[in-house]
Amino acid sequence: MRTLAIASIALLSIASMVACSSSDDHGKPNLTVTIAGEGAALTGFPFPAADNEPSFVDGWDVRFDRILVTVDTIALTDNPDMNPTDQSVTGAVVARAHGPWAVDMTRPGAPTELRPEGDAIRPLGGDHGAQDLGKNPNAQPLVRMQGLDDSRGFDPSVRYGFNFDFVPASNDAKRTNLDAAAEADYAEMVQKGWAVLYVGTATFKGVECHSSDAASPESERYDFTKLPKTVKFRFG
Repeated sequence: MRTLAIASIALLSIASMVACSSSDDHGKPNLTVTIAGEGAALTGFPFPAADNEPSFVDGWDVRFDRILVTVDTIALTDNPDMNPTDQSVTGAVVARAHGPWAVDMTRPGAPTELRPEGDAIRPLGGDHGAQDLGKNPNAQPLVRMQGLDDSRGFDPSVRYGFNFDFVPASNDAKRTNLDAAAEADYAEMVQKGWAVLYVGTATFKGVECHSSDAASPESERYDFTKLPKTVKFRFG
């Protein structure tokens, strides 16, 4: 297996954050930011995979026990569509929330008073098909923002840019949905300055594996039977 490939694919798959608005304060919109693992964080990379699903084509079935990250510096900006081909080009920051928050992307969100409830939950910036964003059972609420930094309220008709950072683990991070095993792993992350930790198991399920160079002599071909069938991994 290629550790770099696993790390980069998993990180891209888990980085899903959702901002949703609710009107539970006498009609004044507020913004609840939640984070949830997507596909690979929750189910891993099965082998064989369903059609069009990401997988390791050489036969490794990869499952995650924990994917730990630290999130910080959530920011909303105005004018998010200044450059349609470059999302980093926006207007000024209009609202900020600071953590940091430690999250296990493989686990459902822990109970919290921040979890939005009811039918009033809608995305800011228009209806967008009236998506109900607050009822993802896997989402972990991070923070509720009551308005803009200048004390104005959120305008539900306005589109805001949305930004956040992954940062190195910190003793100051608020633990959200970490269990005892994740707490121990997070302490190691703090000690070693890691920003992300992947813990899991890779199981080799490939069949009929052979050297890609069929013309090479038998003595030079790799013996795939020497590979371990199960590999426990920890990538920080």
